[in-house]
Amino acid sequence: IGSYRVVLFADKNLAGTPYEFSSSQSNLDGTSLGEQFSSAAVSESAISPSLVSDLKVSSGRSYQVTNCSQGGTYYTDRDYTIREWDGKFQGATCIKTNSQDKRDTSLNTFSFRLKRSARIYLFYDKRATSKPNWVNFDDTQYKVPTTDADMDFFRVYSCTSYPGVITLGGNSAEGMENANAMYFVVI
Repeated sequence: IGSYRVVLFADKNLAGTPYEFSSSQSNLDGTSLGEQFSSAAVSESAISPSLVSDLKVSSGRSYQVTNCSQGGTYYTDRDYTIREWDGKFQGATCIKTNSQDKRDTSLNTFSFRLKRSARIYLFYDKRATSKPNWVNFDDTQYKVPTTDADMDFFRVYSCTSYPGVITLGGNSAEGMENANAMYFVVI
């Protein structure tokens, strides 16, 4: 309804099979969850012009602002997908990056305008023994499995940000050790 979205889950605590509404629903009978829901996530619509705009990528490679989804891709140039994740990420704003930028050492890999305060999640290569110095995000302890067999899962870091232009640095910027995959972002 309006600019809100609802994701219902079969199990408690936003777990189990999700069922997302893309339009108003007057009857929940006969859905793919067998008419049984135990928890729900309600949030502002994922792609909102009032949230993220003006995406600029210094390499000129393709990045994309879209809805996040379990089973969805997270790069614009690869078919790797998220196998499973916390329900709060389902349908959130996702910035898909380009895996070719994994060797970028700059401090301005891409930027976007954040029009209101929000929590930014950085999904980073679990093989890294240290993050780039520009990553001043908290470790959430989340591990998000991926179909990339070499990496197995992303470690998730987060920070709360104020409105304005957000600039994120290179995956391989100073301080990074042993990260072999590009990160992606969820807001």
